[in-house]
Amino acid sequence: IIPVGKSGQSDARAIYGNAQDDVERMEMYELLRKLFCKKGMKLIGHNFRADAKWLEWLGIPVMQNFYFDTMLADHVLNENAEHGLESCSVRYTTMGRYDWSMSKWLSDNKYNKKKLKALGFMDVPDEIFLKYAASDPDCTFRVYKTLSERLNEPKNITLKNLFFGVIMPCNQPIHEIEMTGLLVDRDLMKDLVWRYNDKKVKLEVDLKAAAGLPNFNPRSIPQTKDLLFVQLVLTPFKTTEKPGRMWEDVSGLPLDMLKKLNPSTDAETLEAIAADDTTGAVTLLRDFKIIDQVTKNFLRLPDSKEYGDDEFSEGLIGKIDPDGRIRTSLSQMSETGREKSYDPNLQNLPKKQYSELARIMGADIAMIR
Repeated sequence: IIPVGKSGQSDARAIYGNAQDDVERMEMYELLRKLFCKKGMKLIGHNFRADAKWLEWLGIPVMQNFYFDTMLADHVLNENAEHGLESCSVRYTTMGRYDWSMSKWLSDNKYNKKKLKALGFMDVPDEIFLKYAASDPDCTFRVYKTLSERLNEPKNITLKNLFFGVIMPCNQPIHEIEMTGLLVDRDLMKDLVWRYNDKKVKLEVDLKAAAGLPNFNPRSIPQTKDLLFVQLVLTPFKTTEKPGRMWEDVSGLPLDMLKKLNPSTDAETLEAIAADDTTGAVTLLRDFKIIDQVTKNFLRLPDSKEYGDDEFSEGLIGKIDPDGRIRTSLSQMSETGREKSYDPNLQNLPKKQYSELARIMGADIAMIR
């Protein structure tokens, strides 16, 4: 075990390790560099690129010898299975849930993902941490041996060619995208945060006035249903079933069956019934939900909610690294076969909303793009 450290990662360039002094850490990094960069070395990992990021920030170019990712191999062979290392441990090794002691300690001490990312394992007792740290690479290598054997079975020759010919080579350009990030204008983004949140506040005020309901909560589905189908007496558009049925197709059902169906209040419904509303409340509600989605997913207020505060931990601004770039992670395991963006999700805003945002925000469409 090489004790790089147990502290958390505050940003993309954070250096792990409070346990050693600077000289000792630099000596340790050099040992890792010599080991991982040795000619002919083949590096195997589970979700390898996640570790490659911080190793390369430390000057250890591990991607050049990256050979096999057990998480991606498991996805190729078992697309619908759980691909976490703990799940692979149960299916492919005799180690079982070796992470149990660690998981229990984290749960008992009320660690969530956010807290774990901030603090890492720095407070975990050594008797738990060191066993867990040693078991991770041991488990990964055992899983690798099993998956490698399965890929080499004659019936899996096509999957093997896909894995080594496409999936593994794609890791290098994806890694470069993740490391490079997207350069953003922080001041412009801060301006957008307040523009969008101010607009959201105005839309909510106007909506309550148009509906005549000063205590209306536009995020409440029961209150929205009451507004649309009781207060405004509008005809439902479709049901909430999957797939939903048009309301006109179910309106003739017996009353006892009709009562079991719920009318939808989604964006498609609001767009469809807005023309029948003479108060303007439906359009205001629809606009509020569109802006609310943007502010919730991307343009979160600063921590204090006060204008001028520069401390952002949420939204896209909270994801900006010290060098002014936002770095997302890309997954090769989406259902469609496309790369999937997360932490943060930079693919979450549908292009079809551009025209709606332009209508609501006016000239700000240039900044949206």
